[in-house]
Amino acid sequence: MDMKRNKKTDISVVMYFVKRNIFTQKVRGLFFLCFFGVVSVMSFIFISLIYASKDDSLTKKYNNRVYANSDKTRIAVIKKDGSSFNKNDIEKFNKIKYVRMADICDRADDINYYCDEGKDYKYSYGTVNKNSVSEFNKMVTYAKGIKNAVSADRNIEFLKADKFMKSSSCITASMLAAGRLPKKNNEVVVYSKDTSVVGQTKRFYFTAENIWDADDYYYEDMKITGCLKEKTTQAYFSTSLCNMLTSPADEAEFTLFYQYLKEIGWFLGKAQVRPVYSETRDEGLYDGSQDIREDKKALKEYDYRWGVASGEKARASCNMTVWFSGVDVNAIKESVNALKGKALIYIKKRENDGSLSDENDSLKIELTSEMTDYSGTFLEISKHLYYQYFKNESRQASVYITHYAKTDKVIDAVNELDKKYQAVSTYRMSLDGYDNDKVSERLATLGIAFMVLLFVAILEVVILDAVMKIKIKDWQAFRQLGMKAGMIKKINMVEMLIYCMAAVVITVVTINAAAESGSGFAFDITAYYNTVVYIIYLLYNIVVCMITSKRFCGTIMKIKIKERKSKTWKQE
Repeated sequence: MDMKRNKKTDISVVMYFVKRNIFTQKVRGLFFLCFFGVVSVMSFIFISLIYASKDDSLTKKYNNRVYANSDKTRIAVIKKDGSSFNKNDIEKFNKIKYVRMADICDRADDINYYCDEGKDYKYSYGTVNKNSVSEFNKMVTYAKGIKNAVSADRNIEFLKADKFMKSSSCITASMLAAGRLPKKNNEVVVYSKDTSVVGQTKRFYFTAENIWDADDYYYEDMKITGCLKEKTTQAYFSTSLCNMLTSPADEAEFTLFYQYLKEIGWFLGKAQVRPVYSETRDEGLYDGSQDIREDKKALKEYDYRWGVASGEKARASCNMTVWFSGVDVNAIKESVNALKGKALIYIKKRENDGSLSDENDSLKIELTSEMTDYSGTFLEISKHLYYQYFKNESRQASVYITHYAKTDKVIDAVNELDKKYQAVSTYRMSLDGYDNDKVSERLATLGIAFMVLLFVAILEVVILDAVMKIKIKDWQAFRQLGMKAGMIKKINMVEMLIYCMAAVVITVVTINAAAESGSGFAFDITAYYNTVVYIIYLLYNIVVCMITSKRFCGTIMKIKIKERKSKTWKQE
């Protein structure tokens, strides 16, 4: 009982003097609090840097041929059975911690869009040589005179490929200041201070180097149907447009045969094309009265060489490269006629495993005299024909997270959400070998971080030791009043720990509050903190504080030893 009573008494005495020191020596207390605050902030930052540099993937080269969009916060998700995604899947993803948005159309997120003339793209005018024959294949030429007939020799140059598509599945109607979400291919939602932009039309161009050929582009005159509340440069498109621009990757393959030659009863030209349809230009590409596919008698009488009659028309691009086989291109006077008149389309469907079928559907088609100004591989067909072979669905979704540091947690959460999901980091999937500069930078960062932490620890010990020695006379006065050295140690240690813990709490609260309020720097620092890192941070500050207190206690012990020697000398 006496031991317990003595301990309680000791604690009471310690806390009394600690409170007395804190409230009576305010300048000294403020100094300690500020000093520990500097140490805690520095240690918070550099411990975060060490954990950020642990990720080996940050030292590798990025290959944008895999995923053109190098956003580190993007995670691609597929279903193991190859089935498509729906709204329910997106709702599940949005409920996962650290997920800021989910896009049902992941593949489209690698397609660049350009909407501001002079900033994203520019036009130039003049004759461009489109009649030259390839050096590597003498049977290749561009259609003569087509470009001039369609666009008066207007050429387009894309300046900045920094904007990537996102579908309207990323947003909700509540995010709009005016208007509605896009539904059709030619509808889009954007941000503008002036909500009167709703209803206006604006041209958007699209390119996709890792999905289409390098020179391919598509465009659509988009009607702005909605205006976002939050300021952003991101535009949001209908899921039908996103799926159309990426559908051949998952759906059918179209091969166009053109330049029909009566003498041989077949076509001189052949090209694999990317079928698209336009909401604004669909008129005239399909005549239902001519469709005889269900009329067996008519089919039997129809010229077998043309396959199945369809009553369909299509528009070729003025930029299409004309390929001829088995004939001298110079013998054809007007290549422009190659992309007009009779044509045939072979269509291969995809099997469930994604492979192309060995069988073809063949459709008679007429290439109209009117042409489009898309790139070469796009063939404009009717919406009617498009949806016979393509579905408005996506088999790959995107999940965008709050910070790259949360990648592994979100991937695990997605995979655990439903065993049918499989998630991967698009950034990590696109890495290809080490970048020597990044490796050196990482090593330098780690070295600097460790050196700073060591330097801060040494500096804290030296400075606080010097400051506390100034007050050694105060402690000597306590000793003369009969206070034991052990009690002085406890008072000093508790006092320093209180200042240290107060500084740590203030630092953690302040930096996290700054991160929540939108500070990018604070957000990047806190992103790598989890329970383990916070414990390490806390231990670092406590250990350095204890070392300082112990050094001071050692000084007190030296004084005590001197006092004993002094008493012994006097007695002698």
